[in-house]
Amino acid sequence: EGVRALVAKTLEVKIESVEDNFLNIINEKAGGIPMYITSIAAWLVEREMVIKTDDGEIRQRFNDISKAQPSGF
Repeated sequence: EGVRALVAKTLEVKIESVEDNFLNIINEKAGGIPMYITSIAAWLVEREMVIKTDDGEIRQRFNDISKAQPSGF
């Protein structure tokens, strides 16, 4: 739950909107390192691969963001 809260805070969304699959992908890409988790979450929003809705939810724009590769990771 700590990683979920970190991602929710980074993206400024409701903690309930951070789905398990999305969380697992970010955590795997980041190797569990909190600094990388926040960087990857922010990168996904910047690249519009994840969209924040007005009601505090997040939506994936693509079926499989697990193939996304932020530079430097």
